[in-house]
Amino acid sequence: MSHQLILPDNPLISRDSPVLWISSCLLGKKVRYDGKDKFHLGVVTLSKVFAHYSICPELEMGLGVPREPISLKDDDLIENKSGQSLKALAERTSNQIITQLTPPSALIVKSKSPSCAYKSSPNLANDKLYSGVFTQAVIKQYQGIKIVEENNLETLSQVLDFAQSLHAERSQLEDLHSVWNSLA
Repeated sequence: MSHQLILPDNPLISRDSPVLWISSCLLGKKVRYDGKDKFHLGVVTLSKVFAHYSICPELEMGLGVPREPISLKDDDLIENKSGQSLKALAERTSNQIITQLTPPSALIVKSKSPSCAYKSSPNLANDKLYSGVFTQAVIKQYQGIKIVEENNLETLSQVLDFAQSLHAERSQLEDLHSVWNSLA
């Protein structure tokens, strides 16, 4: 696993600028179990203005693309078809990712994902919603971290509000407007 901090082409970015950890599928990378992406305008807009890492815990676990779908079941992470437990591998991989990267200012994750979701992944054993295994590990390491799912970044207003919560510079807010308009 080798991660590279992606810096937008912006000379105003400083070492003190927020660093985002973003689910790779939301950036348009074809890393999902079905070989597809979940390109998201609001997330991509933020990625063009803020330094970030693109992360897919399932791919980094060595599961490949395409791959068997996985789910949360009770307190476990399992392959749907075989029922094989992947929780230990997922936790080990999550901790490796966390120790390798610059600490995040915020985490932007894919909703309903058994590895990335924030309180929205269904559990096969009950009707409750949980955070994914990777997100749980990040919360444990960085208590109080800002976490947002893509469905909370649907409008420019939501993107700007999120950026302001990170204490974005005025120039970054202006750049978000420009990027949004160029991508929309």
